[in-house]
Amino acid sequence: DVAASGRTVLFVSHNMISVRSLCSRVIWLENGQLRMDGPTEEVVRSYLHTYTASTPRVEWSKDDAPGNDLIRVQGVRVQQAGGNSIIERDEAIQVHITLDNLQIEDDDLNLGINVLTDEEVLVFGSTLRENSETLPTFRRGTLQLACEIPAGLLNSGNYRIHVNVFRSQKILFRVQDAIAFTVHESKRSVSYFGKRPGVVRPALRWWFVP
Repeated sequence: DVAASGRTVLFVSHNMISVRSLCSRVIWLENGQLRMDGPTEEVVRSYLHTYTASTPRVEWSKDDAPGNDLIRVQGVRVQQAGGNSIIERDEAIQVHITLDNLQIEDDDLNLGINVLTDEEVLVFGSTLRENSETLPTFRRGTLQLACEIPAGLLNSGNYRIHVNVFRSQKILFRVQDAIAFTVHESKRSVSYFGKRPGVVRPALRWWFVP
């Protein structure tokens, strides 16, 4: 009925799949300013190119580090387990995060990541304390933490990571799009079928049931 009446519907979203399916025209706003206005595919391509360029490592100065007066994120990087910055899908992926803990010394502090596709589809989230209740109390000063994404979980493609800092199960702040990286198809894993569909691509165990 709305479409038939000639009214304009404003749809606000960071989900590029929804934008592509619902909109014929897109207005891209950045920090309250008009960045681009035009046909959906043209604007979406420019947006994705801007925010998915591979940035597997980022570091901030103390003055520019995101966070607050309690704790700040000084750096984030993604690499393969052996240290290689070229990410292949059949190798484990490590995410390293450097924190500057200014004031907090308790067990209520928590750290997490969200992994998203370049179209803002959430692949998964993970937090430091979700699998362990015996982690030490956060001490003041510079802290280095890391987590590992299992080999073969992510499909080839572009991904980005948000970093989340929590206290008492409430989010203190989020570093949006902290890093972006590309998972490359391993040469030895390319099959006759080429790239398989889907965001995740685990190697499942198959067998004949007697």
